[in-house]
Amino acid sequence: MTTEKHTPGPWHIAKAKGKSGRTIMSADGFAVAKATPCRDLMGQHHAKANARLIAAAPDLLAALKALRDANGSNNFSGWHENFHDAIKMALAAIDKAEGGAA
Repeated sequence: MTTEKHTPGPWHIAKAKGKSGRTIMSADGFAVAKATPCRDLMGQHHAKANARLIAAAPDLLAALKALRDANGSNNFSGWHENFHDAIKMALAAIDKAEGGAA
């Protein structure tokens, strides 16, 4: 396991005025990543989708950790009441990654 830490979420997408592509920004205003399109229209669509996925990364990680920890261990042997909140987090993260949430 690595000791490096990622930039804390939430992350959001910003578009620089007059520039193509998207910049993924941290909550405290630092650029985390850039999604730059190819020269064709499909590349523009991919850049937007890639930016959404990158921006959702902290939410996706948190949702996965919540699922892992829902019953207090890595043992997924049955349904546990804590799974409800973890699944809500996972669904919200998926929605954000797919463009349904800001």
